[in-house]
Amino acid sequence: MREGKYGDGEKVLRAKIDMASPNMNMRDPVIYRVARMTHHNTGDKWCIYPMYDFAHPIEDAIEGVTHSICTLEFEDHRPLYDWVVKELEYPHPPKQIEFAKLYLTNVVTGKRYIKKLVEDGIVDGWDDPRLVSIAALRRRGFTPESIRKFVELCGVSKANSSVDYAMLEYCIREDLKLKRPRMMAILDPIKLVIDNYPEGQVEYLEAPNNMENEELGTRKIPFSGELYIERDDFMAEPPKKYKRLYIGNEVRLMNAYFVTCTGYEADDDGTIRVVHCTYDPETKGGNAPDGRKVKGTIHWVEASNAGKVEVRLYENIVDEEKGVYNKEDGSLNVNPNSLTVTSAYVEPELLKAKGYDSYQFVRNGFFCADIHDSREGAPVFNRIVSLKSSLQITESIKTVKKNTKHMTAVHREQVSGCTACFVLSSSFRLRPFTETVILITQEREELHMKKIVLASASPRRRELLSQVGVAFEVKPASGEERITSAEPAKVVEELSRQKLCLRHTRWRKRRTEN
Repeated sequence: MREGKYGDGEKVLRAKIDMASPNMNMRDPVIYRVARMTHHNTGDKWCIYPMYDFAHPIEDAIEGVTHSICTLEFEDHRPLYDWVVKELEYPHPPKQIEFAKLYLTNVVTGKRYIKKLVEDGIVDGWDDPRLVSIAALRRRGFTPESIRKFVELCGVSKANSSVDYAMLEYCIREDLKLKRPRMMAILDPIKLVIDNYPEGQVEYLEAPNNMENEELGTRKIPFSGELYIERDDFMAEPPKKYKRLYIGNEVRLMNAYFVTCTGYEADDDGTIRVVHCTYDPETKGGNAPDGRKVKGTIHWVEASNAGKVEVRLYENIVDEEKGVYNKEDGSLNVNPNSLTVTSAYVEPELLKAKGYDSYQFVRNGFFCADIHDSREGAPVFNRIVSLKSSLQITESIKTVKKNTKHMTAVHREQVSGCTACFVLSSSFRLRPFTETVILITQEREELHMKKIVLASASPRRRELLSQVGVAFEVKPASGEERITSAEPAKVVEELSRQKLCLRHTRWRKRRTEN
């Protein structure tokens, strides 16, 4: 075979194992075949190639892989994997473990679809920030810590499941909010002119890099009589409860002064170009000596020292309303607005950003300097995620009280030897379950509980309990669960009682053994 005496498919090399095996993969499987094809590394040097099931365990062993993570379709291939590493007598043989696939909503994961997006020029490569490959996530600004947190929250399952992309966004927000400096950038600018500020004067104000993390220190930011502010921070005819700039209203410029709007300039079509105001020099730092309060605070960038940079704003590459795939022809429903390229004025410090450097732009989200297109002194920023989350962790207490009578997701019982066991069932949808979690926090002290035991390994439940500040211990109840009722509330109570009994049985058994 190696010498090229046989044609393609004429001869194969098989491993002699067991033709009577109930697993077809063990019935003397083919491990080498003749295949005359040009290899991207070796050219036409070889005419025989190993089969995947043979090469896979050998490559893992050579490369020092300890656990090969595969999807469920490889479960019946594991005996062959184990046979290969055993017969070759590797001192530290790798192990194959199978898990179910985890799908993210409104993203593209299929390689042939991604290839089509690349070939059609819809994305700029396999690491385009709108994709969810590791390279793409890194380029967009996702950290290893955020991805690990996401995996921990989703957990491991033998059943295929789907997770909202908002969960991944939540993880990166949680990871970055205390790690990254909060800088000022204006994405949709209009000019703010302070008429009573000394003409031509530029002063430098001290600002904290992160108000929630003092360890990140402070920085100096320039300030003058001409600034850029967000267009949304001024309205000529404000609606009720609008707290930002309008004629006659006083607001705080972040880390600077109180200013009062006196007027504005607009084009013939009504587009506002310049807003005029006056400042109170006694309010430096953002506080008034007379103790007066203002309801609105807006961010800004000093005009003469501002840097102009390119900013890329991303949405899901898939049209959420239509779904990922077109039902008629199987094509992708691509969102035509998945990428918006704009320019922004930023404070001078941001011009020093290099590839993969990430920041929080005040009120605009988290951004990362693009590794491919950023140049020295001219960074290009990819928005990692906005500040507003679509993942709702908690509901209002008012809603909880309103729906208390419908909640049986928590079954409470005093058990001998166990102060209290709380069992949360997945039979309820997210909203009732979330309300139940909050209900727990309200009633904890009333129940005089010393311990809350979560009889489920669900990472989602752990996250919900952690978000509302509930201390708990995870001790999954393993055993057969039987459902006899058709009513959702009864099903929840039934499963809760069964899990509670299983947990109590295990506790009594351990106590007897000890």
